[in-house]
Order: sequence, then C-alpha cells, then structure tokens
Amino acid sequence: MSESIQHTHDSEGTQMKLPAENPVLGLVLLARSSHSARKISMEIQEKIVSKCYLARVAGKFPSTYEEASKAFSRYKLDQIGGTICKVESNNCNNKDPSTDTINYGVRFTISVPQRCLDPKNGIYENHQDGKEAVTTFQLLDVMESPIKDKDYLRTSIVLCKPHTGRTHQIRLHLKGLGFPIANDPNYGPSADDYEDQDGVFISGENRYQN
Repeated sequence: MSESIQHTHDSEGTQMKLPAENPVLGLVLLARSSHSARKISMEIQEKIVSKCYLARVAGKFPSTYEEASKAFSRYKLDQIGGTICKVESNNCNNKDPSTDTINYGVRFTISVPQRCLDPKNGIYENHQDGKEAVTTFQLLDVMESPIKDKDYLRTSIVLCKPHTGRTHQIRLHLKGLGFPIANDPNYGPSADDYEDQDGVFISGENRYQN
C-alpha cells in the first residue's frame, strides 16, 4: 500500500502508521515524510493522540449511570472482577431547551478483565483471570426500529474510548453490558438474546433486572 501511494502521489518516503487490526476494518494513518512519521509515533507513544470509536449496538443503550449500573449488575461485575463508575466531568445529560432535542448520555467507564478463550480462532472473553481492560462509553443517538411495533430492532450509536489496548476490548465490553455490536460476527446478538415466542431482543435494558 505504501509503495502504491508513493507512486500515485510522487511522494518519497511515505510511512504507514496504525495498521488496521485484521480482520476488523480500521484506520491507516500515512505520513508524507519520515520526520512526520517520527512526530506521529512520538505523539502516540506519549498518548497525546487518543483513539475514539463509534459503534452501532443492538438495543437502547443506557443514557444515565443508573441505567448502566442496572444493565451491568453489581452481581455480574463481582463475578468477573469488574467495576463501573461515572465520569463526573461529563455534563451532557440534560436536554437542550433551545432545540428540545435529546442530548448525549452521561459517560461511564467500565473495567472488566479479558482473556483469550480460543487462540486458534482468535476469540476472547470477559473473565476475572484476564488482563485489565478499561473503556469509557457514551450514548450519542438511538435509531428507532424501521418496522412499527418491533422495538427489538432498534439500535444505538455509542462513543467508545478505550484506555487499554486489549484485543476485541470494545466488542467484549459492549457484549458484557448487554448491547453487542449489531453486526459483530463473533460477539454480536445470538439466539440466546431473543425470546423464543416473539423474537424480542433482551438487551442490557432488562436482562439483569432480577
């Protein structure tokens, strides 16, 4: 790819940074010079540059800390050695009176350790014996169901900020919360997430209420 871009743009020394994680699509950052490449690498190493992701998840994602705590119950957290806390600096939970639109939900951070479950197929899991994994989440928008009276088809757009770099970290944390990425082939909604009779999606909104 680097050679192809160099030929197309007649730019010498094109450097590639942040290769996409295979097989997940991601960002490839290209530097036009070795100087720029070193500068970018330094900023990444010193954490001047941070990464945020947008995920479309199944269900209506929590907009308050209380909803998030209910979705990821204290009992379940204790089982897997996890914690959940509110990001106090966030103040985006109120409605904008000038536009009467729904504002972003509160930010909350979960810390749930993760480990490799199946090395051959690259499958991981949330587990108390795993390595520390920390992610901050925030609801941005709710996409209502395209079919009337089928609320189980609604999805949410969620801002995800990882503070550690575990493999499949965001995908696993969202699954653990009960709001898996809607089209995730490994950790997405499964048959166990739906009621047998009417196919209603049992998301984190009500899965852990008892």
